[in-house]
Amino acid sequence: MFNVAQFKITPVAAAMMTLLSVQALADNSTSTQTQDGATNQATVIQTAASLSTVTQTQTGDGNSATADQLADAGSSSTQTQTGNENIATSVQHNGSDVTAIQTQTGNENDARSTQNGETGSISSTVQNGNTHDASVTQLSGSVNQVHIIQNDDGNIAATVQDSESNSTIDLQQFVDGNDAYVDQAGGSGNTATVLQSGTGNYSGTWQWDQLGSNSTTTQYGTGNEAIVDQLVGEYNQATVWQDGGTNAVLVEQYDAYGVTASVSQSGGDNNLSYLYQEGDGHSLTVTSVGSDNKVYAGTEYGDYNDGGQFGTGQSATLTQSGGENLVNLHQTGSYNELYFDQSGTGNTLTAVQSDGGGLDVGNYAMGYSHGDYNTVTLDQSGSSNWAEIKQEAGSSYNTATVTQSSLSQTAYITQYGTGNTATTTQN
Repeated sequence: MFNVAQFKITPVAAAMMTLLSVQALADNSTSTQTQDGATNQATVIQTAASLSTVTQTQTGDGNSATADQLADAGSSSTQTQTGNENIATSVQHNGSDVTAIQTQTGNENDARSTQNGETGSISSTVQNGNTHDASVTQLSGSVNQVHIIQNDDGNIAATVQDSESNSTIDLQQFVDGNDAYVDQAGGSGNTATVLQSGTGNYSGTWQWDQLGSNSTTTQYGTGNEAIVDQLVGEYNQATVWQDGGTNAVLVEQYDAYGVTASVSQSGGDNNLSYLYQEGDGHSLTVTSVGSDNKVYAGTEYGDYNDGGQFGTGQSATLTQSGGENLVNLHQTGSYNELYFDQSGTGNTLTAVQSDGGGLDVGNYAMGYSHGDYNTVTLDQSGSSNWAEIKQEAGSSYNTATVTQSSLSQTAYITQYGTGNTATTTQN
C-alpha cells in the first residue's frame, strides 16, 4: 500500500499539478482515463469547459466511473465499461449540444446520466448482458434526447424529463422480464417511445401537465403489460401496440382536453385492455384481432364503474376481428360518438351512452357486424340520441338490442341472414 509520506512534491511536480487544474477549468479540455483490473475508480470534473471531452474506459470487475461537466456547451462524455458490477455516472449542467454516451458489457451494470438546464443535448446508454439498470434525468431544458438500449433479461430503464419542451425519450429492451419507466412532467411537445420484445415485459409511462405530448408503446411477445397515464394536459396522445397473446393494457387520461388514446392488440389471444378518459373532446380507438380478447372501457372496470369516457364531445372507434372477443364501453355526457365494426364469430359489444344526470343530449352510435353469433347491446339515455346497427349479408344468429330513454330518439337496426334477433325499446 502506498505511503504518501514517502513522497515529496518537488517544484516540477507542483507545477504539473497546477497545469492539470488549469486544464480542467479551460475550454477545449480533454481527459482520458483507462483502467484494467478490479475495483477501480475514475473521476473527472470539468468546470466552465465548453468543447471539452471526457473518455473513461474500464475493464474488469467492480469499477466506478464518474464524469461531471459544468457550463459545457458542445462537450461530450464517453464511458465504456466491460466486466461485472460496473457503475457509470455522467452529470452535465447548463450547456447545449452536449453528448453523454455510456456503454456497458457484462453483468449487473448500473448507468446513470443527468442533464440539467441543457438544450439540444443527447444522453445515450447501451447495455449488453444481464440484469442492467439505466436511469436518465433531464431537467429544465429543451430539444433534448434520451436513448436507452438494453439486451438480455431482467433489465430496468427509468427516465425522467421535468420542465422539458420538444424533448424525446426512446427506450428499447429486448429478451424477457424487462421493466421500462418513463416520467414526463410540466412540459410541451415531448415524445416518449418504448419498444419491448420478449415475454413478461412491463412498460409504465406517466405524462403530467403536458401540452401536445405523445406516448407510444410497442410490445412484441406474450405476457407483457403496458400502462399509460396522462394527467392534466391538452392535446396529448397515447398509443399502445401489442403483438402476441395474454398481454394487458391500461390507459388513463383525465383532467384533460382533446387527448387521444389508440390501442391495438393483435397476433394472439386472451389480451386485455382497460381504458379511461375524462374531460372534453377526447378520442379513443381500439383494435382487437384474435380470440378471447377483452376491452373494458365501461361498466365492468373496477368496483366503482370507473372506466369509459366522461365529458363532452368524446369519440370512440372499436374494431373486433376474430372470435369470442368482448368490448364494454361507457360514455357519459353530451355529443359523444361511438363507431364499431365486428367481424368473426361470437363477438360481444356492450355500450352505454348516458346523460350524466343533466340536460345532456345528442349521443350517436353506429356500427356493423359481419359473421355469426355476434351480439350488440346499446343503451342510450338523454334526449336526441341516434343509434344505427347493421348486421350484414352472410351473417347468421346475430343479436342487436337498443334501449333508448327520454325524448326524440332514433334507432335503426338492419339485419341480413338467418336466425337474427332485433329488439328496440324506446321509453
